[in-house]
Amino acid sequence: MKIKIKLVFFLLLLVFANGSFTPAQSGKYRAGIEESWLMPSGTLADRWMATSGTSMYLGVQTSSRWTWGGKVEIFKFSKLNTDKHQVINNQTIDNVGYAFKVPISNVKQTLNVAGISLNAKYNVLRSQLFEANVDLGFGVYNWKYKRSACDSLAYDAVVNGVSHHYLVFGSVIENSQSDWSGGFTLGLELCVKPVDPVAITVSGNYKNIVGELWPALIYNMENVSTFQIIELRGGVRINF
Repeated sequence: MKIKIKLVFFLLLLVFANGSFTPAQSGKYRAGIEESWLMPSGTLADRWMATSGTSMYLGVQTSSRWTWGGKVEIFKFSKLNTDKHQVINNQTIDNVGYAFKVPISNVKQTLNVAGISLNAKYNVLRSQLFEANVDLGFGVYNWKYKRSACDSLAYDAVVNGVSHHYLVFGSVIENSQSDWSGGFTLGLELCVKPVDPVAITVSGNYKNIVGELWPALIYNMENVSTFQIIELRGGVRINF
């Protein structure tokens, strides 16, 4: 939260440093802060639900169409997909086969991601109050994955009025991974300029980070070969 407050304060300083809010004050430099809603896709969605993130960027308009800049961003997946976070335990009771779904409620997983990227925006439409840009970025991301230990997993099942207790597996140690991976984003950005030099931005992007999470067959977790994410962003941009 302190980081976000500092970033907003930084943008406000840029606004006041610009002087008056007139069109003539707009320059070729861009600075902004954005909040993201990141929805995992593919096998990444089997582990986590959507989460929020924060990013800040600084860029320069190099021509009437192109703006180039750098971006830093952070986000963390921690809310588990409970529909997938379970194992199937097969049992035979009175010569009848049963498949019990057992939640893995005592195992926690987190994925922390921090990245820096080079971004290019190509303007496809512009008016005094509105503009639309194709947004493309390439970067490197440091990610850290952690899965907690599990003492054991057991459950009770009632079949034909009779209670049964089963142990699925015993102790499983914790696991962690960390690495640097390349990645890219591709999407469309829409900007509304209510008063110069301020712009309100919204965008939708496809993000792909070439990281890998190992499988955990005991938990019925498949390998994650890339971190595929659908990202919705909203923020404030200052031209100076």
